[in-house]
Parts: sequence; C-alpha cells; structure tokens
Amino acid sequence: SEGVIVAHNGVDPTHFPDAAAHLSLPVIAFLGHPKPWHGADRLPQLLTALIRSDRNIRVKMIGGGEGATSILNAAHRIRVGFAFESTGPIAVPEIAGHLQEAAIGIAPYPPTDFFYFSPLKVVEYMAAGLPVVASDLGDIRATVGEGGIVVDASDDDGLRRAVTDLVDNPDLRRRLGSRGRARALSEFTWDRIAERIESEAAFLVTGRP
Repeated sequence: SEGVIVAHNGVDPTHFPDAAAHLSLPVIAFLGHPKPWHGADRLPQLLTALIRSDRNIRVKMIGGGEGATSILNAAHRIRVGFAFESTGPIAVPEIAGHLQEAAIGIAPYPPTDFFYFSPLKVVEYMAAGLPVVASDLGDIRATVGEGGIVVDASDDDGLRRAVTDLVDNPDLRRRLGSRGRARALSEFTWDRIAERIESEAAFLVTGRP
C-alpha cells in the first residue's frame, strides 16, 4: 500500500562468523518450532522420495515442541524416522553451529492466501551459507535472490526436484550458499535494517531522502 514501509527480519552477523562446511552427507535443515503453517509436515514424504531414489540424506529439525514430535512420529510411521533428527529447544547462539553442519535450508510453506511473514529462518539459512529451498510466497523470492531455489508452494514434485538438484551438485550448493551468505550479511543484518528505518523516518520528518 502507498505510504507503507515494510522492514524485513534480519540476522545478527556475530552469530554467523563461519559459513557452512557442506559435509559429504547432505543434511536438510529445518529451523524453528514447526507449526501447521510452516509446511514441515511435508518433510517425511519428501525424505521418503529422496531415499527411494537412492539419495543418502537426512533431515535435522533445529528446535523442538509438539510440532517436531508430531513430524518425527509421522516419519517413523512411514519408516524414515531413522533419517530424522530433532535437536529439541536450543539457545539462539547455538543455531549457527547446527546450520553449519547442514547442506540445505528448507522453508516448505504450504499455499497460503495471505502470506504476511518475513521468515527469519530464510535469512538465517542464508547467513549460515546454506542454499535455500523455499516456497514462492510473499517476498521470499525477492529475499532469497540468487541464494537458493524457490518453488511453487503447492508443487511437492517441484520441491523434491529442487532438493535433489542441490543434493546431487555440491558445487551448486556451495555457489548458491555463498551468494546467499553475502546477500544476508550485506542486506539483512539488523544494523542495515535499522539504517533503512532511520532513513525512511528522516524522510518523513524532513522531506529529504
């Protein structure tokens, strides 16, 4: 709307001093306490499809809560629980360490008529040097830029293909992860976002950019 300024969520760069190591075993990271609108319930079926195609891959849910327990139970029901891990609740400074052990950061939001979120997990994946696979909702595409792959929110096969492309191509993972990290640490730090807010507020007061 005209006259409305939207400020994104950001990251504290001091929490992300190092980029992900991109270890040989690809790990998909899901950050946060899963809620129904996060789409994390899509992960057991996604992992099943990847394992059936002979990809050696795991999912790490960084966070806990009832949602994480529910997803773990669903994964065990379809016999892929062995490839799931949940850290349980952790302190904010510990997040980066877990992300640095992963290869892909995922934000598989389901179709949503009014997607008003500014997903913190997406910019934290980017700050950690992980390529992002995310649903094309709200301003996620603009946020991710060249730091990942954005897919239709209702396309489960597209989600699988995006993850498969990254699992099969370590160079692509590193390249997109590096681009995303550079973008996050230049555009989406809390200091940078505060500067934007101050600049816009100054314009409202003085009429000068």
